Amino acid sequence: MCDETDGGAVSRALDKDNKDEMFLGRHKIFQPEFDPHNDDSFEHIFPPDSYNMRTFPRGKLIIINIEEFSYHSGYYASPRKGTNRDCETLVNMFLDFGFIVEVFKDISTKELIKVMKRISHDHFQPISTLFMAFLTHGLEKNLYMTDGPIEIRKITDYMKGSNLAGKPKVMIIQACQGVNYMDTLETDGPSSPSKREISFPAEADFLYAYSTAYGFYSWRNGETGSWFIQALCKVFTKHAHTMDVVRMLTRVNAEVCQQVSYTNDPDTSGKKQATSTVSQLRKELYIFPPVS
Repeated sequence: MCDETDGGAVSRALDKDNKDEMFLGRHKIFQPEFDPHNDDSFEHIFPPDSYNMRTFPRGKLIIINIEEFSYHSGYYASPRKGTNRDCETLVNMFLDFGFIVEVFKDISTKELIKVMKRISHDHFQPISTLFMAFLTHGLEKNLYMTDGPIEIRKITDYMKGSNLAGKPKVMIIQACQGVNYMDTLETDGPSSPSKREISFPAEADFLYAYSTAYGFYSWRNGETGSWFIQALCKVFTKHAHTMDVVRMLTRVNAEVCQQVSYTNDPDTSGKKQATSTVSQLRKELYIFPPVS
């Protein structure tokens, strides 16, 4: 099956009287099956200046998986084939990492806001980190739910409350960030227990892992999944026991940069992709899965 992009120019709905299609989010919670009390990894010596990840569950992963779109969104004719493969791969990996995983499938912008409002009030003290994965179409600073776009900043604003203060918050974004194709560039050779209050900047402790650079398309295959998510799961599965997340994302970029698009169209075949990582972390972030 040929590669497809996860965004681009959006056609506008012509029938303005047509009501938005509403899709009910299908909510599923997965719980790890092993016993944390028999888990020797809690004795793991974390490196200095790294986030405390000794809790069990290690953290929570929330996946927003958008495959089908309403007519009004402009992406009705562009379902995201292969996204369920990405979702399944992420679920299986993060369960092995000792995370709680929640999956929301084909939800609207209003339903996403309900999810984010719940997050803003949830009690996160028993876990160490929050990961969110968005598998959808995108355009520059926006992500598309079934009925239309929502700004990334509007999403992250719900994650800046005191319940997540000081905890690492990781955004994994599989979506286009523009309408430009990335060409190939040829080269000639290889290349503490204190009780006192602590304040944090509201924008601190965020890590954004984008599937592509700003302004460019992001590629996905209808059978094998997206280049980025599949590379991320490959690298994290191999190195999460020894390597911090930012360093792993550099290796993910190396994996993605090896890919080349195949579309049966000379204008879009032979295109490349480079990921983008924006770190506002204050410390190194290690997952250190509780199982080998």
